[in-house]
Amino acid sequence: MNNHGSRFQPSDRPILEDYIRQGWFFVVAKVAAEKEGTRQVAHRRFVAPLIIRFPSNRAVYPMRPTGTLGHKIPFSIYVLGRGKMDCNNLLPLTFAGEYKTEGWKKFTNSEDRPSDKPAPYLLDWEIGLHYLTKFKGYLAPEQMQKDLSFVEANDNKPFREKHIQW
Repeated sequence: MNNHGSRFQPSDRPILEDYIRQGWFFVVAKVAAEKEGTRQVAHRRFVAPLIIRFPSNRAVYPMRPTGTLGHKIPFSIYVLGRGKMDCNNLLPLTFAGEYKTEGWKKFTNSEDRPSDKPAPYLLDWEIGLHYLTKFKGYLAPEQMQKDLSFVEANDNKPFREKHIQW
């Protein structure tokens, strides 16, 4: 990975070796926000989501490699499942509710265009996964010492974070 622009230090080696011992695979993506497929919103850039699908007995986001950067990192994580998910309060819950495939849009070349079919990013087997849970917040390096594990929540009560400005 060092040969392709990823910068790993010798101190990162034990973390990566632990994932390798567990049989994990690595995906590294370079995101060029100034390229096609982005849209400018206020002072931030948004890129199309990176969707990675793989079989697993549990949903886990590997936090430990990110924690080695040494500063707070913003996270927005969406989990699509059969019900509401929980991440042990590591990231704040900002949305939980039914995922309605009708009317969703995909973003292409900075324009909002209605999709020509329902839920354009879903595969056939994913159609049964109809509950979307979103977590969003900042994590400090000390909070990223363990991977983020998602488990079924105690309830499926819908939730939407609300911001009130005066």
